[in-house]
Amino acid sequence: AEWAASDAVVLVTPCAFGGYAHEAKGVLDRTLGALLLPFFRRDAWGSRHRVRGAHAPAFGVLAAADPADDAGVATLRAVVARNARNLDAPAHALALVPPEASDDAARAAGDALVTALTPALAHP
Repeated sequence: AEWAASDAVVLVTPCAFGGYAHEAKGVLDRTLGALLLPFFRRDAWGSRHRVRGAHAPAFGVLAAADPADDAGVATLRAVVARNARNLDAPAHALALVPPEASDDAARAAGDALVTALTPALAHP
């Protein structure tokens, strides 16, 4: 319920084979029932669930990922974009931080992620 009422949601996870760690994926999977209806709709992207209510939060992911893993990072970008599309998120963003990064570097990546999502948080 808190997720559906939020203006933005950010998952923090290590990148695991181009996706989320299983714990983060589990959180996302268990949350979908609160956000999405069991009915489908067709659009330019194919079939998707309908969103419950009129409000969908912006979706961000802060991931610890090896910057040299081009294939893993590209896959993660696609996963984040598809999840955001399925959630009807008004905006989405991915911020990467190397696994061995300092706390300051991780904090800076998180700040950049919030900055990228901020335009979607402005209410009319």
